[in-house]
Amino acid sequence: MTKKPSAIVIRGCWYSRIGLIAIPRCDNPDYTTENLQIFDFELTPAEMAIISGLNRNERTYEKNDPDNFPW
Repeated sequence: MTKKPSAIVIRGCWYSRIGLIAIPRCDNPDYTTENLQIFDFELTPAEMAIISGLNRNERTYEKNDPDNFPW
């Protein structure tokens, strides 16, 4: 079974339970369906460590900073 990277990262966020909420943006219904199919596979602790290692605590777009968002 092949999973897309987006589904793997969403599953990793689900496993982590550290307050991360993954909200993937997608206009394609097929991709949305794939992104929601995160409960039919497991991640090993080694895979979770790899996913956790991707976090750099950086924003990719400064206007999305929740601490400085102009509400």
